[in-house]
Amino acid sequence: MGESTGDAYTFSGRTLDAMKKQKRTIAIKTANEKLNAELDTELALLEEIMFKWTVNSAEVLYWKLLGLNEYGVSQQLKISQPAINHRKKHAGWNGIEILLERFEQLMGKGEVE
Repeated sequence: MGESTGDAYTFSGRTLDAMKKQKRTIAIKTANEKLNAELDTELALLEEIMFKWTVNSAEVLYWKLLGLNEYGVSQQLKISQPAINHRKKHAGWNGIEILLERFEQLMGKGEVE
């Protein structure tokens, strides 16, 4: 069997080791150290938000991440739209949505150099 090489292979091993030491659950590693620093900060905050999720709030965010609006999520879960709104707010959706927009900016435009 041949050896695997390349940035993704190299970064994955080192990053997994670092994640274990730091007790992290989410990480992204690239060749761009400035980008890594920004994403590390954002993902650390995301982890803190995620640790506070309930099963109900995580379920709502699952459907939101798939693109459903509150009405669509309420239809999927067969609960009221106000209940969806409450769970979404409890899960920190507004901050997560901003994080996702920033991530798309960073990845789409190569903004961090």
